[in-house]
Amino acid sequence: MATGYTLEIGYVSGYSSSLNRDQRWEAFENYARQLIETPAMLVDESNRLKTPRRADEKYLIEVAQTYALPVTEGGPLEFKEINGDRYIFIMCSSGGEYRLAKESIARAFCRLMIYHMHTLGIDVDITVA
Repeated sequence: MATGYTLEIGYVSGYSSSLNRDQRWEAFENYARQLIETPAMLVDESNRLKTPRRADEKYLIEVAQTYALPVTEGGPLEFKEINGDRYIFIMCSSGGEYRLAKESIARAFCRLMIYHMHTLGIDVDITVA
């Protein structure tokens, strides 16, 4: 069974952020692209949590580097727009140690997105299915 993470901009009150819808998405997408281009940030965040089951470092690095690949070339991350709503979708299918690494890097990506967007007063909705 595959695990997928969907990230989107959450509720934003006018009090926490003065950015309009397009500016919020631009900030969201720009930071996601920064993470994609800096796989070490994802690996470091993954390692920051000392979880009981942790993937081998070589798998974490390998998976983090795939985030820069287009989905058509095996990359797990995709920017989508459906009916005017914008999303980031991450797919984590595989097995064993590699699956553990994929899920660990996806969670690290989600945490870093939340941390950064909160500095801008913007919430992030995440659905895992």
